[in-house]
Amino acid sequence: SELTVNRKKLDPAKERELILSIIVGCSVIFLGFVVQNNRNRRISASQEALIQKQKRELTENKLKNKENELMKMSAYIVSKNDLLHSIEKDLIYHSSLIENASDRRLMNPLKKKIKNKIDDSADWEQFQMQFAITYPGFIDLLTTGFSVLRSSDLKICCYLKMNMNTKEIARITGLSVRAIENKRYRLRKKLNLTKEISLESFIHSLKNENE
Repeated sequence: SELTVNRKKLDPAKERELILSIIVGCSVIFLGFVVQNNRNRRISASQEALIQKQKRELTENKLKNKENELMKMSAYIVSKNDLLHSIEKDLIYHSSLIENASDRRLMNPLKKKIKNKIDDSADWEQFQMQFAITYPGFIDLLTTGFSVLRSSDLKICCYLKMNMNTKEIARITGLSVRAIENKRYRLRKKLNLTKEISLESFIHSLKNENE
């Protein structure tokens, strides 16, 4: 009977021990689940960050390639026009050496063809089409907000949007650094910029919903 009494006394202790073991076991399982879940989240976040980084790099590379294409186009236009101007001058000079007036007039159709090829407006339209692919809506924002801007002003704005500095713009346009600085100064006045705002920061602040 004493043994039975002692066993009955132990029963509540065993029940408490069993309940405690269940609680500890559940806690360990729950903790393991939380740790695994956090680990999975970290891995997922790391993978997502890597994917976003790769996307940004891909976008930046595409933009850089498009900008390089625009720079090559600008350089080609300048070199083409320089060559045509040189040919035109040579043609005018050699025509002046021809004594017969009727013979000199035979050169006029060729002069006209050369003049037609030196067409800044056509070159600008071609550049705008390519630029609009890279920066859609940018030129429209400028022309809508600042009607006083001329095509030469818009060109400078486009080059600045392409992150080109004064020396690079001078090289690609065939103008002097001084000439580009003067254009930048006049452009600032047309845009009503204060001294606190740089021309570059203003240009890059112009964005539309597609950027």
